[in-house]
Amino acid sequence: MPTPAACNASSASITERGPSGIPADKKPFNGPAHHKFIHTCLGQALKSAKVLDKVTVVGFDGNPEAAAAILKGDMAISVAQRPYNMGAVGVESVLKLIKGETLPPVVDTGAEIVDKSNAEKYK
Repeated sequence: MPTPAACNASSASITERGPSGIPADKKPFNGPAHHKFIHTCLGQALKSAKVLDKVTVVGFDGNPEAAAAILKGDMAISVAQRPYNMGAVGVESVLKLIKGETLPPVVDTGAEIVDKSNAEKYK
């Protein structure tokens, strides 16, 4: 669960940005995202500031807290990464390199967009 300090940091960041709570130029806002559940706090803080409808909150990892925030409407999507694939493909890649094989410049290990249509399975 998010710590109160993490949620307070989100609220403070929004408050510092002025009465609208979002940048005037409407560029993407990269709030204090160092805490793994900060995106849930950010959604709550934006809702409290009455600007959630002006901002699209996107998170990473597709964790249960993110799924709950998506279902509540505090977050639009989360990108669920594939940690098993990351490890497996990493080992396979090292083995190929040991054998002298080459790797493509980009190796995609996959991800899934989590939104209201599939968030339930990530809870």
